[in-house]
Amino acid sequence: MPTFIFEASDQGGAIIRGERDAMSVTAVIASLRREELIPIHIEQKGIVGEARGLSIFGSRRLTGLERIIFVRNLRTALRAGLTLLEALDAFIPDADSPALRNLLVRARHNLENGQPLSATFAAMPGVFPPIVVGMLRVGEETGRLEQSLGELNRYLTREYELARTVKSALVYPAILMGMAGTMMFAMLFFIVPNLKKLFSNLGADIAPFTQLLFSVSDAVRYNVVLDIAIVAVVVLGARAFMRSGTGRRFVSLASQRVPALRTVIMMLALVRFTRTMGGSIASGLSAMEAMSIASDTVGDERYRAAIVEAQARVREGAPLAQSLGRSPLFPHFLTSLLAVGERAGSFEEMFLTFADFYEEEAERALKTLMSILEIIILAVLGFIVAFVALSMLYPIYQFFGTL
Repeated sequence: MPTFIFEASDQGGAIIRGERDAMSVTAVIASLRREELIPIHIEQKGIVGEARGLSIFGSRRLTGLERIIFVRNLRTALRAGLTLLEALDAFIPDADSPALRNLLVRARHNLENGQPLSATFAAMPGVFPPIVVGMLRVGEETGRLEQSLGELNRYLTREYELARTVKSALVYPAILMGMAGTMMFAMLFFIVPNLKKLFSNLGADIAPFTQLLFSVSDAVRYNVVLDIAIVAVVVLGARAFMRSGTGRRFVSLASQRVPALRTVIMMLALVRFTRTMGGSIASGLSAMEAMSIASDTVGDERYRAAIVEAQARVREGAPLAQSLGRSPLFPHFLTSLLAVGERAGSFEEMFLTFADFYEEEAERALKTLMSILEIIILAVLGFIVAFVALSMLYPIYQFFGTL
């Protein structure tokens, strides 16, 4: 009997890892559910391809747009009367990327062997987020797969649009910084060395700040390989740090000291939380399962910890809105109306309404932050230009003053 390595979440949000002997991935998932555990990742021990996870699906992961197209097409096929197997057979020849094509082939193979679609995706957590697995599982168990795919399509589409909004807002500041870096490199590599030779030939007195500029120019010109290595180490190190738990906590705490950035992060976290909760509950997931998924998708360590704490109180019998209200991270306006929705039985509608509201607020806060960032970048550029101009003009002024 094969052995499977699993990673699951309990009702309190704690991660549990271990091994289990079973005939298939489906059997492992069933045993975990009997213990009220939520499967996150399952792989067969000793299988190299499985252990490598996403590397078996090609050179890259699925993009957000590919996920949306897959879910949307699958729902359309089911509405047209096709079975899951027939739908996958229709999708495989038209799959544009190797990642999506291999995913469909594997899903079809597992489906033929009696493994549900959600179990296939549960074994590949990097391909689809946990909310996709949860919604598909509920749809399969309740016979409402088409409705679950509809909710999932709305969720993925809004998340994709939100991500595009954030990226679009960062384009202009990134262009400004790129142009500034290119300009500084050109000046230090070409213009400053020529001026240094000129001042040396004239015998002009070199001020300390001018000498500093010359030293920076020499360091850039004569240590190109070292400069590239330093930049690469800094970029890769920063990237690894930002992806670590310590890095995420540091960014979360540091962002609280910048009001405009704090507002953007808070609004984005609330958008992800309310949309994940609303979409999950609307698809049939329990509030506890929805909170487990939301804690993984919220994107901020402080909110993740607050959701886990609220989940523990809900498990003890406290109302969800009241449990969230004990954290200062969730606005009183949100928790008050959630309490009304909780009593009226319209929980998911209230969450989705707030998701739309906070998305609009996030866009406004993002525009404000980008305006402030543009001003800061322009001010820094102005300071750099003024420093370079002063460093170049001061020796000339000194030289002609001695004539």
